Order: sequence, then structure tokens, then C-alpha cells
Amino acid sequence: MHRLISKTPFILFVLGLLFSCMNMARASDISPDIDIPDSKLSFGTAEAEMASGEIIGEGWQIYSGIACDSNLNNPNERENFEYFMIRDGSSRETGLTINYDGVSFPVYASTVKGIGYAWGFREEGQRKWQPLLHGTNGLKYEIHKPSPRLNLEIAYARVRVDGIPPLGKTNITRDARAFIQCYKMDNKNIIYYGYVSNGYTDLTSTASTCEIDTRRLNVDLGEHDLNEVNKLSTGSHFGSAEENVDMRCNAGIRVYVSIGEYGRTPSIGRDVIELTDNSNSPGYGVQVFHRDDPTPLKIGGDSNVIGKYHRFLFRSEQGNKLYSVPFIFKYIKTANTVKPSSGNAALTMTFVYD
Repeated sequence: MHRLISKTPFILFVLGLLFSCMNMARASDISPDIDIPDSKLSFGTAEAEMASGEIIGEGWQIYSGIACDSNLNNPNERENFEYFMIRDGSSRETGLTINYDGVSFPVYASTVKGIGYAWGFREEGQRKWQPLLHGTNGLKYEIHKPSPRLNLEIAYARVRVDGIPPLGKTNITRDARAFIQCYKMDNKNIIYYGYVSNGYTDLTSTASTCEIDTRRLNVDLGEHDLNEVNKLSTGSHFGSAEENVDMRCNAGIRVYVSIGEYGRTPSIGRDVIELTDNSNSPGYGVQVFHRDDPTPLKIGGDSNVIGKYHRFLFRSEQGNKLYSVPFIFKYIKTANTVKPSSGNAALTMTFVYD
């Protein structure tokens, strides 16, 4: 008796597992792909001066093809499709939208700065377009003309997004891809998959990011009485001057800055620039601030890759516009006793763009 009882749950479990497996849906062996052909795209001064969310390249293009298909040689696949689901597979939403034929489409970033895309779809023969959204696994679209084959039209365009692509030639590799699932009216046990994908985009960029007009700053923090400075507590500021760095930027660029110590190995992460004649430990240095931000810039060196110590300055809204970026320079007391010194300091500013 004990042996029979111990075996029964295992047998029931196996039978239940087999039963559930028999009811699992399977994929059809046909999975069509609507191909958007290879293309060429130029990105020059005109495109760089456009605002993010504007159409670039050849404008809106319409492509059509089979989204889901049935194997009519299989009696189980001869029913008509009832509904389908479609979603963008990039996970690169920009938050921008663009209007096409009265419908708002989301804009997605490509794998290259400054370049994005928008697209939508409709069932062939229908008037209204639908936006192609991301992450809409539960959103179902009813098929208006049931058939064993689903045909879709795709509206697709390249769109300007934030950033400037690198100069020269870049190959954008199939950055837009959508996934489709179709379901039958009477047979829910077979799932039909389809795809939409663009081809390769041969990009040629001749656009620059920002042109710096102010190449050198001479900052005068004044002369100060040594006795008065020594009365200050450590960490106090004395002497202050504001200077602007002028630059012209194309639209949709995020500008960052990093400071370095000219002529010496930078003390990465510190927020005090040492004086050039610091051999006798003068007891004070220089701090740099952006506008009214109370937090001084930290030394990040001359790297042109955005890192931990790069400070965000602004995002350019218009192309070829002059931006004056204010910086405030101050002496800071770093020791209890301040010694006579020329008070000279030398630093670099490296501007990086995204």
C-alpha cells in the first residue's frame, strides 16, 4: 500500500503536465518580414539647425507587405485572422512626437546621435493610421477584413533628435524593428509572428557641434590685504570675478564642461585649482562656479568623454545661436595662515557635447 500511495502523486503530476503541454500554443513556421530598404542620409548645417522632432531626409515613406501569413497546406491554418499586436522593439523613446496625417507618432532615437525615426501602421485598405508604440504587449488591434493573410502599410520617416552625429560616414545598422503577433478566430493554439525592419542607413555628416568664440580668459581677482585675509576662516572666499565663454551651437545639443589644471597633472575630483607658485604652500587657491550654482566645478581633466566630473551647462534650443556661458572665479582660503603669493592660477576648460 505504501508503494502505491507514494507513486500516485507522481503519476498524476506527469499526466497533468502532459495535458497542459498539449494545450500550449505553438508558433507557425511562416514569419514574414516587411523590409524598409537601405537608404542614404545626409546631415549637414541645415539639419543641425533644425529643432528636435523635425523631419529630415526624404520625408515620409510608405511601405506595404505581408505582416502575418498562413500555411494553407495545413488544414489547421486555413481560418481567418481575428486580431494582431504590434510593438516597436527599440526601447529608445525620446518623449518627442510628430504628426502624420492627423495622428501623433512617437519619435525613437536611433543608435547614432542626432538621428531618430518615427513610424506608424494601418491595415491595408483602411484610412486611419495608428502610432507604432513600444511595450504594448496587451494592446490588440482588430482586423477589419478577416483573411488568412494580414497585409499592413507602414509610414516611416527619419527625424531630427538631440545631438550631432560624428563627422564623416557612419553606417546605421537596422535600428528600427517592430514585432507582430497575429491570432486566428477559431484556432488560438497557433501564434503567427511577423516583423518590420529597416535596412542599413548610409549616413554622411558634415555638421559641427559648437564653435567656441572665447578661446582665452584673463581673470583678475584683485589685490588683497594679507592681514585681512588671515582673519577669515578656512574655506572662506575672497576676491570674485565673472567672465563669459561665448560659443555658437547647433540645435539640440547638450553642453558639458570639465576643468583641468594647466601645466600639471590634474588632481581629479578636487574642487580647488592650486596656484602656479604653490611651492611655499600659500594657503589659498581658486574655485570656479557656473553662474549662480553654489557648488564649485570639480577637476575632471581634459577628457572629451562625458564623465563623473563634467558639469551640465545648457541644451541649445536654436541652431547657430550665440550662447554666453557665465563662470565665476573666486579665491578660497585653504589653510589657517595665508602667505604672500602672486595669486596666479592656470586652468583649462574642456567642453563636451551630447
